[in-house]
Amino acid sequence: MDRKLSLFDYFHIVAFIMFTTFTTIFLSLSYNNATAKFERDAAILNEKYLDDKKKMLRNEVEEFIDFIDSKRKNVYAQTQATVKNRVYEAHEIVTALYERYHKTHSQSQIQEMIVETLRHLRFENGQGYYFITRLDGVEILFADKPEMEGKNMLGLQNSEGRYVVKNMIDIALSSNKEGFYEYTWSKPKIQTENHKKISFIKLFEPYGWIIGTGLYLEDMEVKIKEEIVNDKERLLFDKEKNNYLFAGTWDGFSLTYPAQNKNMYNVQDKNGKFVVQALIEKAQHGGGYVEYVMPPLKGERNLTKLSYVTGIEEWKWY
Repeated sequence: MDRKLSLFDYFHIVAFIMFTTFTTIFLSLSYNNATAKFERDAAILNEKYLDDKKKMLRNEVEEFIDFIDSKRKNVYAQTQATVKNRVYEAHEIVTALYERYHKTHSQSQIQEMIVETLRHLRFENGQGYYFITRLDGVEILFADKPEMEGKNMLGLQNSEGRYVVKNMIDIALSSNKEGFYEYTWSKPKIQTENHKKISFIKLFEPYGWIIGTGLYLEDMEVKIKEEIVNDKERLLFDKEKNNYLFAGTWDGFSLTYPAQNKNMYNVQDKNGKFVVQALIEKAQHGGGYVEYVMPPLKGERNLTKLSYVTGIEEWKWY
């Protein structure tokens, strides 16, 4: 015969059901809370990792830029020293010729002797030459453009709108009678006139002549550019993790690994992003971070990548 459930039995059953329900809810809430906490902690850790990675990338790039800047400053100082020393040498030659012949030869003979002597003197692998200008602006010697000799250059302006010859005359007439002058100028066989030149001029008083020479800064920087892009040890700053610095030009030409000597301007990643164009744009607007998928290049995996990029405006580099 079936035993009827007593009130006490019902109480136990209800209590068990409630216990089970509350336990299930508690465990569920605990699991959900634990999951949410895990996700929050994971997000915080991921954010910290990303932040640390960004700081590392930026620091490495900025240290490299500082290294390049120090190299450029050295080249600038060396260029100044070179043009000054060369003008001093020329001034000594001119002074010696004048002292030797001014009592035995006519002024025109001595001047021709001086001009032709300096005309054939070259330095820095033929890049450096001398010029002589009268204080009234007439060009006496222009070894690079002899067709300009005999012409008055006072009204000549460069691409910046500066009166180059007039400014040099002002330096010659100053109390020091010599000094440096920087300006942009044209280069042989190149159409543009925005090439920075560092010149030094010195007054030769007996004839009221300015003797000078100059060198293009970009020509003097060629050697350090080659050293920088081929300094593999410095570029690969973390060999174990294959973290490296890279550089390229604003027209998309890659100067270093992983695509050295290739034009990458129109290369896209698997998402259709023009990677190098994005890097260049960021570099031209103050620098920043660019995320992309690594294009298929030898030695590189096709993974998502984060880079920090900045520009060297004078070199048109990123």
